[in-house]
Amino acid sequence: MATSNAAYAQYALKKDAMDEQRELEKAGKKKGLWGSLGTAAGGLGAMALLGPAGLLAGATPLVAGLVSGGMSAAGGLAGKELLTSKKNKDLLKKEGGMFHKGGREDMNQAITTDILKGAATSALTAGVAAGAAPKAPTEAGIAGMGAEQAALPEGLRAKAPNLVSAPEITPLPNLKTPTAMSNDSIFDMSFGNVSQSLGDF
Repeated sequence: MATSNAAYAQYALKKDAMDEQRELEKAGKKKGLWGSLGTAAGGLGAMALLGPAGLLAGATPLVAGLVSGGMSAAGGLAGKELLTSKKNKDLLKKEGGMFHKGGREDMNQAITTDILKGAATSALTAGVAAGAAPKAPTEAGIAGMGAEQAALPEGLRAKAPNLVSAPEITPLPNLKTPTAMSNDSIFDMSFGNVSQSLGDF
């Protein structure tokens, strides 16, 4: 009888641990989901600020990366804390159950790490995009453009190929024109050639 009670108690304990693990995994997935959605929302907000119509349009790659990474991280951390239900947050605390206390800490750390990785990816993407974006031409650059390119709207100048005016053609050196010859001079030259030819015979 005692053996049977001990076996039942061990079975019940094991079952409780497995049930708690399943609940813990569900809570972790939901908290991670809210963190991912918060990261995405923060990234979208950064894109709005850094876009052509945003307050930080034309920012340097460093500024774009810091803004995007910071907003993504803030959104993810806020999402996992503000949107996760109280029940799931309590369950994920170290003292939230009888079992898997170390697992709770590992799960919370993994969620935070995923958020920070997503923020770093967002920062890198924004920095690369800002570095590759065409820059508005300066006054000196516009002065060096051809008339066709300078006449384009400002938004198309950087995208259009350099349109330069046709180079000026350098005139050839002045060629001396032959002087007009009189009829008498032509006759004298022809008669002299004939006389020379007769002399050869």
